[in-house]
Amino acid sequence: QTFYIQIMSWQTKVARSGTPAGVSIRITLCESREKFLYKGKRIMGHQITETDSIVLSKERAWHGLGTVVHEAMTPYQAMHIAELDWEVEKAPVYALVESDKGTVRVPMEERYCIYRKDNGQLFKTLVTDHYQIMQNKQMFDHIYEVAKTDDNIEVESAFSLRGGRTVGCLVQLASLGLNHGDDVIKQYAYFRLAHDGSGAYQVGGTSIRVVCANTDEYALGKDAFINVRHMGQRINDNARVCSEIQAHLGDLQESAKSYGHKMELALETEWDEAMVAEYFTKVWSKTNGRIDSNPESVNHKRMINTIQTWKDYAYDHPNQEGCRGTAYAAYQAVTQFSSHDVTIRDTGAGAVDARRVSQLEGRGRVIANEAQRVLTTAIC
Repeated sequence: QTFYIQIMSWQTKVARSGTPAGVSIRITLCESREKFLYKGKRIMGHQITETDSIVLSKERAWHGLGTVVHEAMTPYQAMHIAELDWEVEKAPVYALVESDKGTVRVPMEERYCIYRKDNGQLFKTLVTDHYQIMQNKQMFDHIYEVAKTDDNIEVESAFSLRGGRTVGCLVQLASLGLNHGDDVIKQYAYFRLAHDGSGAYQVGGTSIRVVCANTDEYALGKDAFINVRHMGQRINDNARVCSEIQAHLGDLQESAKSYGHKMELALETEWDEAMVAEYFTKVWSKTNGRIDSNPESVNHKRMINTIQTWKDYAYDHPNQEGCRGTAYAAYQAVTQFSSHDVTIRDTGAGAVDARRVSQLEGRGRVIANEAQRVLTTAIC
């Protein structure tokens, strides 16, 4: 399959001597002389287009798209249900140049574009001879290689974004033989493949349930990933790559276990009302700055109301059954508030999306992080 480049405009740069210093050309990729792609179609925040698909384990995503499977999925099952068993290929690129002899098709040496073979979808990025293609199935093969088993690997989500430019698979870390030791926040291994030349093949651990472009971005920005570039022979050396992934996820396992031990210690640590109140006050000061002592001020009243909400969670919420009166209950009260009650501002993406952004990267995450730091200082 051949793709063309339409020269849309050009501008000659002239040096001070008056001689041309170079030519700046604006180009657009197209499949034919008549048809051009990307004519301003609006893509939603999730960036799941009509040519994308997503499968989810047991729970629907905030955007309501995709297929929900209520039984545990293996990687290959998820790949087929999400219809990710397509391949990509490189195609040569030509420029349509207007000359005195008319329109001339000129090949661009060592420049290629990438496209989906199942539907001809063109990814608007040029790559060189050195760019190495990696197929979706190779990524799913890696999951089995890392787990060293064909059984009991549980996939949380598998999807493509932006028309197939990004393909991802989220796997429960414990099902890879890496027990995260934490029953509060799930830990996942996220396998991510970029097909458009914009990034490397990436694998890392995350506590974020990746189900869209937003959560994809937050996971990559927050957590540590290994990067395998689409250059050289490394990306096709499956044994080497899988060994690096195993080592990386093993380090994450130790970090997650440490967190789990802290939560177990918090469950064993009894706190009276005065100690709980002191903990809440410290968390408030860490997330809001200096405590306003004026009982008539707005900030003081907000502090009193928020701390009372935390107390209600700690002592009266059904989720605290079995752990009331412990440091863990106090911590859970703050994280429950940060996930569901913290005030957020809808910036236009919708209330549900705004709430998710707050939990992952905004005010809600700041409060939850400080709550954990204060807890660790108090009990360790």
